[in-house]
Amino acid sequence: MNLFINDTPFFLLRSLDEAWPLKHKNIIDGNEVSSLRNLSGAVVLINVRNDQVFNFLKELMDNQYEDVSFGILPDFYNEAKNLVKREFKIVDAAGGVVSNKKGKRLLIYRLKKWDLPKGKLDKGESFKMAAVREVEEETGVRVKLKNNITTTWHTYTIRNNPILKRNKWYAMDCLDDSAMKPQKGENIEKVVWMTDEEVSTAFKKSYRSIRYVMEVFNQQLLKKKGKKKALELLEMAELHHLKDQLAVEISGGQKKLLEFMRTMMADPNVILLDEPFAGVNPALIDRLIAITMELNQKRRKTFLLISHDIPSVMKLCKNLTVLSAGKTIAEGEAKTIRHDPAVIDAYLGH
Repeated sequence: MNLFINDTPFFLLRSLDEAWPLKHKNIIDGNEVSSLRNLSGAVVLINVRNDQVFNFLKELMDNQYEDVSFGILPDFYNEAKNLVKREFKIVDAAGGVVSNKKGKRLLIYRLKKWDLPKGKLDKGESFKMAAVREVEEETGVRVKLKNNITTTWHTYTIRNNPILKRNKWYAMDCLDDSAMKPQKGENIEKVVWMTDEEVSTAFKKSYRSIRYVMEVFNQQLLKKKGKKKALELLEMAELHHLKDQLAVEISGGQKKLLEFMRTMMADPNVILLDEPFAGVNPALIDRLIAITMELNQKRRKTFLLISHDIPSVMKLCKNLTVLSAGKTIAEGEAKTIRHDPAVIDAYLGH
């Protein structure tokens, strides 16, 4: 439950894996904590009893704690979540992160803060329908709904009544922004397309719940880009038909190719290959050479190759440094090196 109380993160967790948004976190046993007041940074409390969840909730509702984030791992998650919900009137809302063809995001400026377009559900309306309607009404931009991003819960007060707003967020694409304008009736002053860098700067003074939505959105975007890149590399290695298999299930030669392509996931500019052809059959060597040449010529990757496989070295390398017994015996272009007497004597034979 991605909960924000007075805009302070108070995430209810089912496991420690769900604490990933809390960077550089300290994990503390809940039995050692009676108050949240003296805690700072990112804190995960484990083994938290339901009565403690209730007390911590009340403490945050009555106080404004800044520069602190809490993850709560209760003994009984569902009971703790229901306990929290019982303290509030729940209002449902939906909104979106809209992207255009240039990769920019759509932001609104309301009540002196940059924000994402969102709003309450009308009677009988689904979350998805409301998300599209609210975005289009608040910004004048026509959008197409894509995937779910996350759900946030945040608290506020109306006439001394505590409200808990459940907001479902969706990724959206811009279809037409020719009529883009702020909805003045909702106190929206500006509607602006921003780059990701501009969004990051603008949201430094925004709501922490909104920053969290963008963080999840960016994580999903990176994951999609990573998957696309992985499939492209598998295609290059002619391993795409094995994409759903575990690495332990494929052959030794296929593992060698997979290992090679896995290195490229980090998109390095310089790749060191240390005896890549050792123990590899000739057909696979030819495939590795072809991939290396493609990466070098089409993707401008630089390779530093260490190998005793002379034919492969000659096919791949324009310039060579030849070592024997730990000493350099020749340097220069491959076509010249192959005729060097010292190299012939050490490696090629007469």
